[in-house]
Amino acid sequence: MSQTLTYTIGSDRRALVDNIQDFKVDFGDDNHNWVQARQFERGMRQVFVNIVNEDNTPFDLTGCNVWFEGLLPNTANGDFRVIDSDGYVPLDPSAGKFRFDMPGHAFTIAGSYRQAFFRIVKNGNSVTTLEFDLDVLADKVIDGLVPKDWIGPFEQIADQLVDDLQKHTDAADKIIADFQQKVTDLVNQLNQQGSTTTSMLTELQNRITDLETKIKQDGLFTQAEADTFKQEVQNELTKFGDAGSYSEPGSNLIEKIINEADDRGINVRHFGATGDGVTDDTEAFQNAIDYAGKHNRSAVYVPAGKYVITKELTLNFIALFGEGVVSSVLIPKGPISRLITLQWKAIVHNLRIDNSQVTGAISDLCLAPESGEVGTNNIVRDVTFDDDGTHEVTAIDASPKTSAAGQTIFSFPNVIDSITMSNIYNGIHLYSSQGGWINGNVFQNITIQGFRNTGLWLDGGEDRVSISHNSFENIQVQYQKYTPNTARAFKINYGVNNKFSMIHTWQDQGTGAAIPSMELNPLSGADSWDIRNNTFDGIFESEIDGDPETLNYNDMSGIRLSYWISSSFKNGYGSLNTTKTLAENLLPQNLVADYVQGKRSPLQWDGTYYKPTDKGIDDKGYYVQFTKTGNNDPNGKSTFGLALNGSLDGLRHIQKYTVCIDFDLNGEDDSNTDFNISSGYFDNTNRTALPKGHHQMVKLQNGVYRYYETFSNNVESSDPMFLYAYFGGCNTINFRHYALIPQWIGPYQDIRESHNTSMWSINSATKIDFSNSSSSDIQNKLQLHLLNLNTNDWFDKNLIQETNRSNGSFVYTYPIYI
Repeated sequence: MSQTLTYTIGSDRRALVDNIQDFKVDFGDDNHNWVQARQFERGMRQVFVNIVNEDNTPFDLTGCNVWFEGLLPNTANGDFRVIDSDGYVPLDPSAGKFRFDMPGHAFTIAGSYRQAFFRIVKNGNSVTTLEFDLDVLADKVIDGLVPKDWIGPFEQIADQLVDDLQKHTDAADKIIADFQQKVTDLVNQLNQQGSTTTSMLTELQNRITDLETKIKQDGLFTQAEADTFKQEVQNELTKFGDAGSYSEPGSNLIEKIINEADDRGINVRHFGATGDGVTDDTEAFQNAIDYAGKHNRSAVYVPAGKYVITKELTLNFIALFGEGVVSSVLIPKGPISRLITLQWKAIVHNLRIDNSQVTGAISDLCLAPESGEVGTNNIVRDVTFDDDGTHEVTAIDASPKTSAAGQTIFSFPNVIDSITMSNIYNGIHLYSSQGGWINGNVFQNITIQGFRNTGLWLDGGEDRVSISHNSFENIQVQYQKYTPNTARAFKINYGVNNKFSMIHTWQDQGTGAAIPSMELNPLSGADSWDIRNNTFDGIFESEIDGDPETLNYNDMSGIRLSYWISSSFKNGYGSLNTTKTLAENLLPQNLVADYVQGKRSPLQWDGTYYKPTDKGIDDKGYYVQFTKTGNNDPNGKSTFGLALNGSLDGLRHIQKYTVCIDFDLNGEDDSNTDFNISSGYFDNTNRTALPKGHHQMVKLQNGVYRYYETFSNNVESSDPMFLYAYFGGCNTINFRHYALIPQWIGPYQDIRESHNTSMWSINSATKIDFSNSSSSDIQNKLQLHLLNLNTNDWFDKNLIQETNRSNGSFVYTYPIYI
């Protein structure tokens, strides 16, 4: 037979009773929670129990054990109890259903139990009790039974003791000591659960004494033998030393050892990881990471093994480290898009990642969450990334994105060091989009052996912000036979002020044309200015794919090309000199020097707010110094420039050009300095400034500033052209050099000086009459253009020299050097 009991946690009540003979539980008139059995009716042992919460939802028994505890009917022989921990059979724990197989000792005494209940235990603690009425009907056939306490867990320990003694008589003392310890642990556990055990101790101790006596009577182990064995055991224990002198926390040697092991790293195996390459170990890894975070531990250890991971793991102030790139292997499996995300001060070290079992695109190590949080101060070192060449694997990814308008997310300054990759899709992908900054990271000592898309990719998307000031050093990328022609070892579509040193490619494609090693092309809808001020050095075994304008904005001087796959360059070395056009200054190199030396110069200025106060030469070269006048207007600005005459008339047909001006602030840098350049067309009354492209200020090693301004020449005009500096805010400024280059360039482009100034002259087939002309008319007849600024007081028609040639033509010169 069997019986079913039903409980509602939070609703069922029982009357308060104390020491009442024949106690019975009464939950109400409709109470069904009662059990009846006859003495020694062992077939009547199964009780089925359903538990629900007050809202009628199942009570979750997951992780629980159930004990039966009962106080037998009172007899003349005393009070006795039954405790059993072995009868619990979970049927559907999450639905609150279980069966309990009652022990036969529960039915030894006829009468009504003074108290009977099931105790639900979890993690050694009592959760709740389920009371019920238990009646035992008398069996007149069986008589003379002697009641006693029956503690199921103790009986199991005692039975094991007898069995061990029968099998191992030579270790009796140790077996008894183990038995005593187990009894002590059991008593402590019962006390923790609320079961009073004081009355049991005497009987349990008597049971131990009886067993010891029986051992000696049966001759299993003599006292002399026991003493000798005890001494030998003590001698062995002495070799371990005094556990108390071991300062690691713990009440015994084993606890101390376990605690020290945890101090060195929380072991994922302690949380159920198998490392067998088949079992899903994700939960064990996550539990180990969570435990480390909650207990102020910073390291999670991955012993040798192959661990299957199916969900993303996030590291925050946690180090995940293995036994080595050969021994400790993580295997992402299934449709998992990210394996490990490094958030704040996380470390991944001494591991190998095997991507052969993923079923979609995956990023193995991510240097920032997908949105809403930074990835900063992380370290990845001594990690190997492997694939079989069939999956879209990105080994290292930094794609910070904002999750709210106006929010800025960073990925910096992370360190990636001593990395190897093989047969991957993308090696390193840096992707700035939606307000994400990727700055100040270090990538070094990286070998990529085989890839299908990119080795290193600087990429940008919508609302890109910055990929800058990153360092890439000693990165080796190998092309293999399966590498498609569209792949690039180094792909730069976005980024400024990054340094690439010791970057190398080598081709292992057998025969055929070499695939370009690097691409420098701006993203769709962007321009070359988005890729600037980057510096490169290394050796490529194939060419660079990039437009000339982009190459001019970057320093490629350290790159050397080695074409081994092309018959015309077999075993030979090329250089990038043919890839980069040398920028040539169209202005005379000594415009400032002529003025310093006293020659007439086309340089002019507006002296309202600044006037020339000095000129000369110092360790930085020639200079013309301007100092602020007494005008106290804080926003006042002046100009210093020239009209573009003569051969520079051809400039009007150049669609893009760059103007560079070198200057310094006389050793007194002032953040209030306002400096820019204007250029365009002018006539006697108006100036038409051309639209600007990009500008940049750099400081050279000698303390001189070089300011760049680019112009788009989209105006058709026959008027003369001009350029000048437009400055203010500082007290003193020294102008040193002007340059005009017929293309857009960046600060790392070499500038070659073209020629020196010469005296102005023109040829005329007929004689020119200057006698009754105004100064402006005379200048026009000489084809000489000046800006007519306030300081333009140099022109004197008496300085014109006329030379009559033998062929009847005339030459007119004017002593202005241009």
